Amino acid sequence: MSVSFSRAVRNPRAKNSQPPNDDITPRKIRNSSRVPGPLLRPVSVYSAAESLEQPIPLVAPLQAPPSGVLRAETPDNIQPASEEYDARIFIHPSADVSGQAQLGPGCRIWQQVQIRERAILGQQCNLGKGVYIDRDVILGSCVKVQNYVSIYQGVMIESGVFIGPHVTFTNDRYPRALHPDGRLKGEGEWELECTLVGYGASIGARAVILPGVRIGAYAMIGAGAVVTRDVPEHGLVIGHPARLTGYACKCGRPLQPFRQGTMWRCQTCQENYLFNK
Repeated sequence: MSVSFSRAVRNPRAKNSQPPNDDITPRKIRNSSRVPGPLLRPVSVYSAAESLEQPIPLVAPLQAPPSGVLRAETPDNIQPASEEYDARIFIHPSADVSGQAQLGPGCRIWQQVQIRERAILGQQCNLGKGVYIDRDVILGSCVKVQNYVSIYQGVMIESGVFIGPHVTFTNDRYPRALHPDGRLKGEGEWELECTLVGYGASIGARAVILPGVRIGAYAMIGAGAVVTRDVPEHGLVIGHPARLTGYACKCGRPLQPFRQGTMWRCQTCQENYLFNK
């Protein structure tokens, strides 16, 4: 499977739409050549403020986030986990979900989750206890986020991704609380780098994802890894910093090389893979 990436075009906010409660100053983007791609395709989303028992579907193109925060392409074969599923949205009473967030049908939001303004979740996403979703974060469909994960602004996650407990995404490579002259930095006085997690990828527990990286489709990030650079599709990376040690099958098992290392095979699925160098 290949995933294409290109520069996205910013859509201005419609004149008649209501502005957000807080004024978000556009951030400067560092290393824009590594910022991925085209806009997410339209999905059916519900406002978190709507009734949970009788949600009103809204099928429309997604609004653009602040300047420089781009969205990722999702493959054409995205389907719900099953043809028949409970489309009602569940939000635990202890969760804090902004009325400006958009949740797809079948989402499950558990204890002490916080979802900020303009975050967008596709259908059948499951967010475990204590998850933090920052403003303008994008999640595709069928994304499973385990307990105490922190996903900050500038992160885009395609459909079918698994994120293990205590994973942390970062978005500023050189963070400082103060200017060199000692003044406190304010909103917008920092440099945002965008991160993309590709379709079907898995991120192990307590991994740390540095800003500006692109994790390819079906990649496997080992537990505790510190990802500092791009990960190829199906790439298996471990360590601190994370290094490519092999490749993973769609089922998640490590692939084994054969034919003098020119091809790779899954011993479980018996699927063969050929990777371009």
